[in-house]
Amino acid sequence: MFLLMGLIGGLSGALFVKANSVLTRYRQKNITTKYNKIIEAILVSSLTTTLCFSIMWAVRDCSPLAYTSSSFPLKMMCADNEFNSISSLLFSTPERSLRTLLHDPPMTYSISVLTIFVLVYYFLACITYGLSVPAGLFIPSLLIGAGWGRIIGHLMHTIDPVHFSDPGKFALIGAAAQLGGIVRTTLSLTVILMEATGNVIVGLPLLMTLTVAKYMGDCLSEGIYDEHIGLNSMALLPWTPHSLSITKRAYDLMSNPVVYLYPIMRVSELVERVTNNLHHGFPVVVGSTNSSRFSYGTLVGMISSEHLALLLQKRAFLSKDGNIVYSLTYKDYDDAYPSYPKLGDVLANLSCDDMDAYLDLRPYMCEAPYSVPETMTMTRVYHLFRLLGLRHLPVVDSQNQVRGIITRKDLRRFKFEFVSGEYRVEELIFSRKM
Repeated sequence: MFLLMGLIGGLSGALFVKANSVLTRYRQKNITTKYNKIIEAILVSSLTTTLCFSIMWAVRDCSPLAYTSSSFPLKMMCADNEFNSISSLLFSTPERSLRTLLHDPPMTYSISVLTIFVLVYYFLACITYGLSVPAGLFIPSLLIGAGWGRIIGHLMHTIDPVHFSDPGKFALIGAAAQLGGIVRTTLSLTVILMEATGNVIVGLPLLMTLTVAKYMGDCLSEGIYDEHIGLNSMALLPWTPHSLSITKRAYDLMSNPVVYLYPIMRVSELVERVTNNLHHGFPVVVGSTNSSRFSYGTLVGMISSEHLALLLQKRAFLSKDGNIVYSLTYKDYDDAYPSYPKLGDVLANLSCDDMDAYLDLRPYMCEAPYSVPETMTMTRVYHLFRLLGLRHLPVVDSQNQVRGIITRKDLRRFKFEFVSGEYRVEELIFSRKM
């Protein structure tokens, strides 16, 4: 039964992700201004209130007060010694509604009430997630799963009331299955739910259910968070590269022309190079360059845009006789961390005298940056980014000449799909200019 509930959670979770993904694409295309986002939030809020009140008036399911564990049950249109079961689910806080589904006696809610509640809450949670309001999925997902889990528990109690006396246990398993089918995590959710209930015995059933829900959902769609990462074009890398990425090399991924710097540069020349190329890091090179042949000099270091902005802000320039006017100290770095000045803001505040000065990058650059040969496979490049937490990686030839640079966006540029019995590789252009 637990495995079957895991399958149901995986299927309903994948359907939730697909439906919310379609709705999010529509929002990104048509609801872009602040005014439209406010109007959308108001409309969804009005729809939620209207729908819940309509259901409360249409479904007058009254139960005795002895059937609820709530200290303040909602009577609505019921008699003095009764409470309205559907309103106690829809008009209570989600935390209280979840508590009642887990702990109330078996006959508190009818199957029809639970079915209506699950369908309504499923729909409302799907259209609410993605609004420009602070909202999450953890409690709503648990509540949806607890609803249909209690339906299964109610049916099992009807069949065999002796061995299945507590439908709340099925509500807990259903809550785990639904949440696992949407967010696709297993061990962490098992520990969270086991600690929240204070029941170690349910650990193994929860783990089994969450595992089945995750793998069932993965067969149909990505998790909700992974889906939204892709929809928002965030360069967050998955855990492993695609198996076909081994056919790609570093020179297939690298971006060029490369914005490079020299160890000692005139500030005006540096500003000209980086003004429209505010990337996170810049390779420092020496020797001759040939942009037409994609050769940008010998790599001697890397400097981040944060450190470069701090250098310019502190006016750590060279004097006319070649001496350093001001040297950055560890205190300067500590004071600036983690909110380093923005490079664009610093460039806008430079004076004419600053433009005529020279800047020595050698004391501040990384003299041994990570780099890869241009023939390295995409798989190995991918693992370097994942394991070392890199944001950029220079590509060099056999003579250590810079040929290009790879960023996380470049690794996300290729999309692999299995269509009609064969794999297709699609290139998604984020930014070719670096």
